[in-house]
Amino acid sequence: MSSATRGWIGGWVAAWVLAVCVPAAAAAGPAVPAVEGLRATATATDVTLAWSSPGKTAVRVHRFAMKPPADGRRTPELGPVVAELPAGTGAYVDRAVEPGLLYVYRVTAVDRDGNEGRPSAPVLAVLVDETPPDPPSGLVAEAGEDGVVTIRWEPSPSPDVAQVQLFRRVGSDASWSVIGAFRPGTTRAEDRIDPWAGYTYHYAVAALDAGGNLGPRTPEVQVRAPDRTPPPSPVVTGVSSGADGTVTVRWAGVPGDDVAGYRLYRSRDGGEPAVVSEQPAGVSEATDRTAVPGVAYRYAVAAVDAAGNVSKLSAPAAARARVAPEGVPGPGAPSADREADGVRITWPAVASGALAGYFVYRSPDRDDGFVKLSGLVREPGFLDRAAPEGAWYRVRAFYAGGRLSAPSAAVTAPREAKP
Repeated sequence: MSSATRGWIGGWVAAWVLAVCVPAAAAAGPAVPAVEGLRATATATDVTLAWSSPGKTAVRVHRFAMKPPADGRRTPELGPVVAELPAGTGAYVDRAVEPGLLYVYRVTAVDRDGNEGRPSAPVLAVLVDETPPDPPSGLVAEAGEDGVVTIRWEPSPSPDVAQVQLFRRVGSDASWSVIGAFRPGTTRAEDRIDPWAGYTYHYAVAALDAGGNLGPRTPEVQVRAPDRTPPPSPVVTGVSSGADGTVTVRWAGVPGDDVAGYRLYRSRDGGEPAVVSEQPAGVSEATDRTAVPGVAYRYAVAAVDAAGNVSKLSAPAAARARVAPEGVPGPGAPSADREADGVRITWPAVASGALAGYFVYRSPDRDDGFVKLSGLVREPGFLDRAAPEGAWYRVRAFYAGGRLSAPSAAVTAPREAKP
């Protein structure tokens, strides 16, 4: 029986006893003893009455029923007779009862001549509710950047819900704890978590009915506090300048399961570092192919985790791309023609027995940002099968011993292929 039901019964009984159950002075009648000590015990299916036996008299059980609330309703002093019991009987089980009704019982003694004694004091009974309510549905939870978690759900369809309880546990092995109790019909709650902890929070809700029965929890939902902790900084272990004008930077990898990759930064003349290369986790070197030969640069590396947190930059390391040796001839001005399969770049061959081949470079800009496009090309021609619109090209000759010529003039392809 819920506290609300008990409160209603207590207030109603006081008024009912004063108004109905305490009759005026009784007229003189046969000396039939009254039944004493009536008490009632309810289960989910029946009500058991017990009393002190009046001896050799028979017993009548009176009962009337009402559906709460019944404020102001007048009721008879004695309800209809539901049982006639033989002398010496001291108990009765009433199985003709149903949920949702308030039953009022009184018992009288009846002598052999049919004279009925004064009724016993009344007792009240309500069937015990043992059926838990259905759970709410549609549970979702969202964590904000400020550590506030918003939890929403659809209400339980059960009509007797008295309370909605919000459960939480931190980690899948922890025990559930009730962190909030809400009125029926509530469909939203908030929780506050540590936004820096990185824990996983599990949530569920359940309905509690007026009989004190707690229904099953909803399927749980999980929320992970936003990861705001950056990984440690890498350490640059070496920098080298290649014969082809590139600069390669190496670093020691950062430990940790959530490291997603690395960024190579470059700066010059005290300017702000800019990203020139991004590498996935597990890679510990990157090559800068856009360095201007002879210019002094400073290189640094940062680690990036799966949540996008970027570490502090490593200590910088200085390097400069090699300058092409004087007297090493480069290719003549190239030409670029658009074909069905891409852009074909051709150039005059370099006449030198020391020539090893050529490198082709591409940039979206005519004057800067050229990146090596090809491997070592043996013949004076190359087909760019993935040529973007408006790309520019340069060519450099590569000689035995690692010597690299100055770049050729820049050339771009027409927008349409030749007929």
